[in-house]
Amino acid sequence: FADAAEAEEREALNASHKLHMESRWGSCARYRCVSYFVRRHACQCNSGCARYGSCCPDYYARCHHSSHHHHHAPAPPPPAHHGGRVMTLYHQTGPGVGPLILANGFKPGTQGWCGGGIYFATSPEATKTKAIGPDSHKGFLIEATVDVGTVKFMPRTCDRSLTGQTVQSEGYDSVSFDPGDGQEYIIYANSRILSVRQIPM
Repeated sequence: FADAAEAEEREALNASHKLHMESRWGSCARYRCVSYFVRRHACQCNSGCARYGSCCPDYYARCHHSSHHHHHAPAPPPPAHHGGRVMTLYHQTGPGVGPLILANGFKPGTQGWCGGGIYFATSPEATKTKAIGPDSHKGFLIEATVDVGTVKFMPRTCDRSLTGQTVQSEGYDSVSFDPGDGQEYIIYANSRILSVRQIPM
């Protein structure tokens, strides 16, 4: 769990992290809510993005409820990615990183037990034993609503070579395993996260 978060947390401490996240993921705060697809955008803020899994991290907070105000943009249906299983999951990070995640979305790590992904625990308490790596941070707890879709369950050592592409090619949307201290869920695309908020430690 900690290994996968290390890359994101190191980068987040850099002064350029926020700009990097915006340029990579984009946001509806930056792009504005529209009723059409914009090819040059890194993510989308239109009512069709849920169907294609291309919504910006803040789409549901900024555009989903307001879309009915645009007479030409019908409200999007609930997201459904190969099963559309939605779970409330938890991720602990440092106080310097957490606000950046809330503002710009998660960035998949480059390594971890199940490859470079975004790792979540199933309870706030479980995050305390998982964020233990030398570069991991504690003190900021995030609750996320995540569409895990169709889950591939793995043994306790998982597979460090997994990527979002390989998981998707096998017909799955996410991976889950238990390294011995509780079940974890791993997604490989920020677009599967429907909402995030800070909760008390």
